[in-house]
Amino acid sequence: TPKGTKVNKGDTIKLYVAQKEDLVQLENVVGLNGKDAKKKLETAGFKVTILENYSDKPAGTVISQTPTGKTEQPVGTSVVLYVSKGKQTVNVTFDANGGKVSSNTKAVVVNEKYGTMPDASYDGYSFDGWYTSKDGGQQIKSDTTVQTTTNHTLYAHWTKVVIEEPKVEDESKKEEQQDSSEQ
Repeated sequence: TPKGTKVNKGDTIKLYVAQKEDLVQLENVVGLNGKDAKKKLETAGFKVTILENYSDKPAGTVISQTPTGKTEQPVGTSVVLYVSKGKQTVNVTFDANGGKVSSNTKAVVVNEKYGTMPDASYDGYSFDGWYTSKDGGQQIKSDTTVQTTTNHTLYAHWTKVVIEEPKVEDESKKEEQQDSSEQ
């Protein structure tokens, strides 16, 4: 019946009452195991999606959630749990760039230091260090923090060692110079 319509005594009127949505306290599950947190929230009536991200938190741990915990939410609300994949590890390949290297590969952790680097040698050359490019690039040392989030290669750089032959004076010329200076 449209608003403002007059009704007569005895007419049947249907009333529709809007119900307030059932609200449920969304628990804060940050820090819990992802599988356990999902089960707990689904039991409370939420729809849960898990997304994984690298983190310094142990693998499998909930690192954040949306919506945030300790809020009232309608039953059936979608909740996203961001779960740690642990620290991101990448492989570094060491290219001796003409020389020899003690170890060709190493696993390193992103956002941590490279740590001990392999030894390199090349006859007739001195080792200048490990670099991000075959020629040029940035030098990478053991205390450099790993920024590259994919497997990558570091290249040895070398400087040719120049060995000067000692000068041997001709004895006969030396004697001639002495004779001429004595006169």
